[in-house]
Amino acid sequence: MQKSYSTFVRVTLLTLPITTIVTGVTGLRLYGVLVGAELPLRFATTHPHQVRRQGVEVTRVKHLPPRRGHIAVPEHCWNRDIDRHEDFVRGHWTLTRATKPAISAHSFQTHNASLAKCTPAALA
Repeated sequence: MQKSYSTFVRVTLLTLPITTIVTGVTGLRLYGVLVGAELPLRFATTHPHQVRRQGVEVTRVKHLPPRRGHIAVPEHCWNRDIDRHEDFVRGHWTLTRATKPAISAHSFQTHNASLAKCTPAALA
């Protein structure tokens, strides 16, 4: 991950409501998992008003997911914008490199389901 990307995400976060955190592919990229597209930047907020900015996607949620600083924990950064190979890479990284002591059962089951789909033919 380039330092400029990290800086760009953090500066963008400063322009959003205070109850906003980084999620999705953007969060994974900040953790060092280089999958998916750099844009749009993805965030989640509990702020009641819709945010519209070019290159930024903000999802309004009732409760923010667990986070480390201003980034959702890796297992909550999963989404469906990525192909199966990248899903495998994310799952493998989460299970082998995430520093959180206990990964949720849901994340573990999702990872196993992704592994089952990632046969050599599926990855070709």
